[in-house]
Amino acid sequence: MEKMASRQLKASSMNSPHFSDLLPVTPTFADTHYLHNVIGCLTEARREKQIGVREVARRARLKEATISKAEQGAVIPRSHEFRAWSRALGLSWEQVWTLSLPR
Repeated sequence: MEKMASRQLKASSMNSPHFSDLLPVTPTFADTHYLHNVIGCLTEARREKQIGVREVARRARLKEATISKAEQGAVIPRSHEFRAWSRALGLSWEQVWTLSLPR
């Protein structure tokens, strides 16, 4: 009986709107390439606005290492980190995704 309740709780928590933000992004190869394009777009926007990594991290309330490693291609940030990063640059999430689409 307790095992069944535990499974139901686990299943219901997976349907929670914030559950996806907690999971790391593990994209396929094509998605990885696209996410690197998104990172490139954010990096380019940061450089155009002449804002340092430290300032973007402060505005986004993220670790400086997260942004630095992402810009170097070492990590792919989680979805909430991408959103915070784009907001810190004054871009909406939709703008970033649109600008990053392959042409």
